[in-house]
Amino acid sequence: MNAEFELYIVSNQPNYAKGKSTLAELAQIHERIESELSAAGIKIRSYHYCYHHPQGVVAEYSGECDCRKPKPGLVLKAIKADKLNPGSPG
Repeated sequence: MNAEFELYIVSNQPNYAKGKSTLAELAQIHERIESELSAAGIKIRSYHYCYHHPQGVVAEYSGECDCRKPKPGLVLKAIKADKLNPGSPG
């Protein structure tokens, strides 16, 4: 029996806020991940990234936010974007 699940990626990606990479570089990494997963037959319904960091050096991505894990902001964004019912088993 095959179980089918919808997969989501929710991840902290603070390198831009820390000045270690550009958003374009992070987009290239995302594209590579998506390509590799797709080639393996793995479908991700949606990706949600937090680029913030409390000690970031890029002003607009520095400080506290509601999307940085373990806070629930990105999960709530996925629920809203995909019109999910978190109380439903499927």
